[in-house]
Amino acid sequence: MSAAPIDLSTFHPDEIIYHCISPALDPETIRNRRKGHVSFCWVCLKTDTDVGRTLRRCGKCHLLSYCSKECQKKHWPEHKQECGKDDVPKFIPKLVKTLLANPLLCLQLQSCFVLAFDLIHRARRDEMLLAQLDVAVEPSNLTDFADIFLGQGSPKKEVPGMLQLNKFVPAKDVGSLSDLDPHVRHMHGFWRSEFALAESEGVYPCAVGMLAVSHPESELSFTVPLRILPSRRDFAHIWISGGLLFPSGVPGETIRVPYTVENCLQYINAHIRADTANQMLLRAVMRPFDIQLIRNAGMNFSPLAATVLAKMEREHVYKALWETYLERLKAAADRFRASGYKNGGGDWFLPP
Repeated sequence: MSAAPIDLSTFHPDEIIYHCISPALDPETIRNRRKGHVSFCWVCLKTDTDVGRTLRRCGKCHLLSYCSKECQKKHWPEHKQECGKDDVPKFIPKLVKTLLANPLLCLQLQSCFVLAFDLIHRARRDEMLLAQLDVAVEPSNLTDFADIFLGQGSPKKEVPGMLQLNKFVPAKDVGSLSDLDPHVRHMHGFWRSEFALAESEGVYPCAVGMLAVSHPESELSFTVPLRILPSRRDFAHIWISGGLLFPSGVPGETIRVPYTVENCLQYINAHIRADTANQMLLRAVMRPFDIQLIRNAGMNFSPLAATVLAKMEREHVYKALWETYLERLKAAADRFRASGYKNGGGDWFLPP
């Protein structure tokens, strides 16, 4: 006699996450789920299933997929204007697909869409929801991060790193964008195809989001679809009243914070950081660019510094380091004022 099915609606989302989802997140399961990621041809919108094999990506940028040489040649006059120019690092798309293959983390990416586009109160099945997701690689060890950020440098030849999500920015008026940007017009095609594919699989999302994923090393981005299931809206009502629970950064301790877009990103980042055994497959060695980006942020020396600093200011794990940073800035400002320094274009070291 088979057991009666469990009604998950009677459980708190935290119970489902920690008792149902988390134990199943072994590396092999994540790899298999990652293989199931569907790619669309940038020109004709055929999928891997349509052509019976994995679509081939552009050999230069590794961002766009094509079903055939004919489609690639057809798109080349447009694509050559940007291909090969400050491309997104080749390993970043794989890390992002691995992230999306993880139901624990993907749940909070869906939450970002639920909150940013008010899906709690209404489904938006007839609209393409577009958002930009800024990602980066930073040290998995907070001591390494502090050494680099504060200008001391890490003594390690290779600094272990991890994927982190820095910013989620919703596009409020996709309709006007699609009239101007050919990339957004292509996304509309992907969005329609993803919706049709979901329904053919018996899945009826309340919306489909399109994530334009960017990395600070490149002006280009790559797009991945994200189905937002109706149950995510039900979870949202509970998290709004009770908050989100995730690792604090201290072994064995958790923290509960309000349910906001920024804290959904913090939730994802905290779980990646806590995964010291790399069961989630989201670790990567830091490259010189990644290290310099953090060093520049410590000096407030780059236009890209604002994103890093904003993440540090809002995320709990950086609290002590952020206070040290503010104290150093204040001390530096006091020294310059005491010496009679006048603004001569050198105020870059002051907080924004």
